[in-house]
Amino acid sequence: MIVDNFNDFSTQTKPSQPSSSCLFPPPPPHTSNSIMDIDHEVGLLVKCMKRIGKEGDDGKIQVTFGEIFRDEVLEQQLESLVGTMKAARKRGLIDFKGQILLQGAHDDVVVTLLKDE
Repeated sequence: MIVDNFNDFSTQTKPSQPSSSCLFPPPPPHTSNSIMDIDHEVGLLVKCMKRIGKEGDDGKIQVTFGEIFRDEVLEQQLESLVGTMKAARKRGLIDFKGQILLQGAHDDVVVTLLKDE
């Protein structure tokens, strides 16, 4: 009888936990710098809306998402327009219809500036 020790898997033990090399690294902790960056980017968005927007019937500044998306000044300064808009909406600074806005599909959606920072 020939014993093939190379392929004898019965003697190997299975690890109880996945190897650490298989796991995703933990997300970085939130720091005051990351919060300050978000505050800064929200402030840039508000300034942009004041600069390119028009006053609506209700007296509030309104801009379409397409106008915001195509603004060259803002484009060069923000890491993520959609993320910044979500943060501004969560803080009650802006409002728009829908959950999220995507370039092209939502260019005509009006974004309203509710209040200044």
